[in-house]
Amino acid sequence: TNTAFSFNCALNSTDLKAHLKGIEAQLGRIRTSNKNGPRPIDLDIVKIDNEIVDDDYHQYDFVKKSVDELVSTRDRIQD
Repeated sequence: TNTAFSFNCALNSTDLKAHLKGIEAQLGRIRTSNKNGPRPIDLDIVKIDNEIVDDDYHQYDFVKKSVDELVSTRDRIQD
């Protein structure tokens, strides 16, 4: 299952990335040399403070679709 979500956070980007890696590890993720191999969970940061920080997110249809749906939903909610 792929999903995207938006949240407010007091952590800076470095601390947030470290925190997310900790969550992945707690949920059984073991990092290997195969970056595209199977994994139980993968938490990515695509955008921080309205700035795209994952320049290649749009190359992965499953990520792009989730992010686009989130943006579309947020636009409808803010209207």
